Amino acid sequence: MPSRAQKGRKAPRKQPLPDKTVLTPPTIDPEKCTRCGLCTDVCVTFEKRGKEVVVAIPEFCIHCGSCGATCPSGAISNTSAEPKKIAKKDRDLLPSPESLHFLFRSRRSVRVLKDKPVSSDHLNKILDACRYTPTGLNAQDINYIVINNPDKIAELREMTMPAVERLFGMAEKLASVPILGRRLMGDTFVDNVKTLFAPGIINDFEHTRRGHDRLFFHAPVIMLVHGEKMDDMAFSCSVALFNGSLVAHTLGIGCCLNGFLSLAANQDKQIKNWLGIPKRHKCYAAMTLGYPAVKYHSLVRRDPPKVRWLG
Repeated sequence: MPSRAQKGRKAPRKQPLPDKTVLTPPTIDPEKCTRCGLCTDVCVTFEKRGKEVVVAIPEFCIHCGSCGATCPSGAISNTSAEPKKIAKKDRDLLPSPESLHFLFRSRRSVRVLKDKPVSSDHLNKILDACRYTPTGLNAQDINYIVINNPDKIAELREMTMPAVERLFGMAEKLASVPILGRRLMGDTFVDNVKTLFAPGIINDFEHTRRGHDRLFFHAPVIMLVHGEKMDDMAFSCSVALFNGSLVAHTLGIGCCLNGFLSLAANQDKQIKNWLGIPKRHKCYAAMTLGYPAVKYHSLVRRDPPKVRWLG
């Protein structure tokens, strides 16, 4: 029988998981197939048997589209590859290494934003870029939350501030334990908690309470990504959001990754339920978006990469 504590405790609200699209394996048109075997090179689903190419292990198909994308004769159907071939004019759209490098260098974490809503067209272009992020087994199970209602953002801010204060209060206590703190959180984080995070949060939140938002920077949009609790999803979700930030930069939109919000969303049940993140999911990244109210006139230096060559 349930205890008194269990009787009085509210059951967590169950969140529906996204529906999975059921796909059937690809098929080969023997009349179009040239038996070149390229599909067998890019996917273990296909096999060359004598002079024929067959779908040997259909249950291995993850519908990544590689087979159809490499097939020069268009012999493979029921694939995620688009039927239209890539034209030379399309390939000419690819940025040069120099222009791509400038995109990486010129993107800034923007915290000074205009009091102006971000257009739906721009948000959809950013999300469209996010969806092409690679995912393990082509799961494509990255989920997005977009908040562009000022009242909702204010409500989220009110919940997040005390949650972050509690979390960093705990981190500050743990950082004071000489060996355990550094073993669990790392030397750099422990040092930053003592000298930067703890005093900085107190200062920033004091400003926020006076109306100067140092948590979300008065951003008109907040975007979060969540997925199942797997190591692979941590990579995919983070990359998806960063890809979106690069496209946002080309659209004249400034972004700033917000680790405080993703941390609070995972540690505070009230925030997680409010966001509608399923119990079996984790928030892997969050960022603010808005049109910059400041112009950057120069690039910024970065330290050389820390590399250990094993050639």
